[in-house]
Amino acid sequence: MRVSGHSFSRKHSPPRLPSEATSVPQNDREQHLGEAAVPNETSSIGLGAAVLSGLSLLGVACTANPGSAAVTEIHVEAPPEGEICLRQDLPTARVIVVDDYWKADEHTTHGEIVEAELSRDFQVGENADITMERQVVSLYGGEHGIDEGRPGSLESYLREHFAGRMSRDADAMQNILEGGGPRGVIHQSQGASQSRAVDPIYYRALREDAFGVKLQEQLGMEPTNLDSRLEKAELLQRLLQTADHIFSQDEAVLQARQRLRGLQDQLHERGFIHVISAGNQGYLYRDMVELGVEIPTNFFTNDFASEHSIIVGAADNQSKEVRGESLGVANLANPNSGAHIAADGVDRPLTVDGNFGHHSGSSYAAPQVSNEILDMLRMDTDITRDEVLQQLQRAATPVPGAESFLGAGILAHPDMLLCRH
Repeated sequence: MRVSGHSFSRKHSPPRLPSEATSVPQNDREQHLGEAAVPNETSSIGLGAAVLSGLSLLGVACTANPGSAAVTEIHVEAPPEGEICLRQDLPTARVIVVDDYWKADEHTTHGEIVEAELSRDFQVGENADITMERQVVSLYGGEHGIDEGRPGSLESYLREHFAGRMSRDADAMQNILEGGGPRGVIHQSQGASQSRAVDPIYYRALREDAFGVKLQEQLGMEPTNLDSRLEKAELLQRLLQTADHIFSQDEAVLQARQRLRGLQDQLHERGFIHVISAGNQGYLYRDMVELGVEIPTNFFTNDFASEHSIIVGAADNQSKEVRGESLGVANLANPNSGAHIAADGVDRPLTVDGNFGHHSGSSYAAPQVSNEILDMLRMDTDITRDEVLQQLQRAATPVPGAESFLGAGILAHPDMLLCRH
């Protein structure tokens, strides 16, 4: 998807009615793209007028498989009498996308798919009033020789996942600070949680006997075929303990986290609003519960998120109806990730590089929240992060019993965007 240098404007359409809703099959897993280390760069693309295309009241979020959260049937009410208040002459809003664009000239990247979701309601036009910029942050770090049996490989892998990722993320935040310009939304559909580090190597150990043997050796275990429930539970528990130790006590990780938090504090003071996805390890969560594994504190917390961030979980509007359907937690959704709000992240229909497909994950839930915040910034250039969050949460549709996954509930358009008569 070559978007650099283009401008977009919001499509004008009436509020979507239930009869216009479409049904889309559910995917359980986010479509992950390869990541690899790449230097930070910045490029700019213009996005156009942020006039709301109508009140599709529903945004549901998708993360990893949630587990058996209690969910009740939700009926989203039709919008109150009024009209969309955004005008063409409102100020420009700025969004900076922090994501992976490695080898974008050769294949479709994760960042480009996220941009497609961010620009879903826009069409090419003149007089662009939303600008979109990129900060390239690739997250891939490899598995550091675990499959080769090198001593200390597991610790090296975990250290790179936490310290390496946060260091590259801090570089991107430093670039934003030094680049100047007006405040805006920093959008990030990336993560560096313990769950994200453990997920790939645990399931690879179950799939590949040779890798499973090497991983057990790294953990000081007597190698087995990992056929029994007890063997799987022991492997996963030891893996969690090792990850938690590196995450919370390794000096390189602590220093990287301290640097990142300091830069995030500075960006917050300048008025930037950081929106970030909650993660996609719900399947791992359910397996941990089934195996009776003790889950460390903050295991699902995205370490890229600070106290100033707005964290977006993933919900599932199963039939994609606007209202009158049972809505709940996406199978991908993380629990206890600190989510403030949720948006639809299951089978999002997107066209990227001319190819149409359905994409699932909290990566595609978070952009919907960023879009709402961009509209808020255009309406009120002085609105604060706390005021933004209050508007979003006040307008959200709650899902009783699913707060650990979805926060205040499912995204809805804030009342501030309606003209009252």
